[in-house]
Amino acid sequence: MKILVIDDHPMFRSSIASLLSARFSQALCTECATAEDALSHLKQSKFDLILLDLNLPGIGGIQAVEAIRRFQPNIPILILSASENLHDIHRCLILGANGFVNKTENSETLLEAIQTILDGQRHTPKYLEEQASLVAQEAKQIDGITLRQMQVLRLIHEGKRNHEIAISLNISAATVKVHCRDLFQQLGVNSRLSAIQKCLRLGLLN
Repeated sequence: MKILVIDDHPMFRSSIASLLSARFSQALCTECATAEDALSHLKQSKFDLILLDLNLPGIGGIQAVEAIRRFQPNIPILILSASENLHDIHRCLILGANGFVNKTENSETLLEAIQTILDGQRHTPKYLEEQASLVAQEAKQIDGITLRQMQVLRLIHEGKRNHEIAISLNISAATVKVHCRDLFQQLGVNSRLSAIQKCLRLGLLN
């Protein structure tokens, strides 16, 4: 069984490869630090399983799932990450990942998840299922944010006031106020601080 382990932490990759080799006698693990390197391997050969971190340098986990599905649409993909960004996890599952395991889980949980997706089923932690409706609602809020509102949001995050935002975007201060009002309404918040806090949690701002 050929397994592709994609994670930018060498010690973690090696420990996962050792775990899989011990459990699956025929396991042949290929380790990659970036999605770009992994995609290069995928172009050259087929794999039976992919373990993928979300937080990668260069191409991130979400984009990696999309790209992998173009090369090998049926290969089982397990997201193995310390990320607790429900929207990123949910997005990966929508794009075709077969399951998610947090890095804080023990090895038996990981191995059970791997066996589950190898058997053709999806592995989704209970807490993700319980929060699915909230994730869907917030995903709808994110999708409704316009490009201009996003520009305003980033400038708010930088600490700029309305007149400074107006100068940066070459619009009037009154127009900035309108964008802020609409943005707050879209996000279901009533202040700049609440908007920033929510967008940081949703992964819209770095």
